[in-house]
Amino acid sequence: MRRILVLVLVAAAVSAGLAGCSDDDRLTVYSGRTKNLVGPLLDRFSDETDTPVAVRYGDSAELALLIEQEGDRSPADVFLSQSPGGLSLLADGDHLARLPEDVLDVVGEDVRSGDGRWVGLSGRVRTLVYNTDLVDEAELPDSVFDLTGADFEGKVGLAPTNGSFQDFVTAMRSTEGDDATLAWLRAMAENDSPVFADNTAIVSAVARGEVE
Repeated sequence: MRRILVLVLVAAAVSAGLAGCSDDDRLTVYSGRTKNLVGPLLDRFSDETDTPVAVRYGDSAELALLIEQEGDRSPADVFLSQSPGGLSLLADGDHLARLPEDVLDVVGEDVRSGDGRWVGLSGRVRTLVYNTDLVDEAELPDSVFDLTGADFEGKVGLAPTNGSFQDFVTAMRSTEGDDATLAWLRAMAENDSPVFADNTAIVSAVARGEVE
C-alpha cells in the first residue's frame, strides 16, 4: 500500500532516503497551506536538493479525502495539512508512513502522533478581538470558558464553519476532553452567541459594535 509522509521538514524526509518519491524523482506535495506561505520553502528545498517539486494546493480536508479516494494510485509523497482533522482519517486508513526518528525528534511528543505518522509544522494562536470603546481591558475573561457567563450573553461572535474554529474545537477536545468541549459549545449556543461566516466577518462586526 502506498503511504504518504506528513512531516515537519520536507527536506528531512527526502534526505533520509525514504521511499515514496515518484519514479521520475519528482516529489509531489499536497498542501493545505497556501502557496504564499509554503511556496518559498518548497522552492528553496528544490533548489538546495536539486529535486523537482510538484505541488497541489487546496483545502486540507478535501486533500485528505482525495488521498483516501486515490488510494495506492495517489501521486502524493508528502501531505502538508493546515488542520489535524484529516490526519486521523488518513492514519486510520493506513495511508501515512511512519517518519524516521530524526524527524520525530525535531518536535516534542505533545505535537506528534503516538505512532510517529505525523508531526506538527507550526502553531496557531487563538486571539480574542474586542471593541475598546465597549469593553474595558479589566472586563476581559481569563479563559474561553468564562465566555459562557451572563456578562457575555449575545456579545461574543463565533464562526463555527470556519476551519480555524474547528481546529480550535479539536484542540479543546484534546486538552479538555469531549464532555467539557461539548458542554462549552452548548453553553455558548445557549448564551445567544451570534454566528458569522468567518473570522473576518467577526472582526468587522466588532468594529461596528454589533458584538463586543
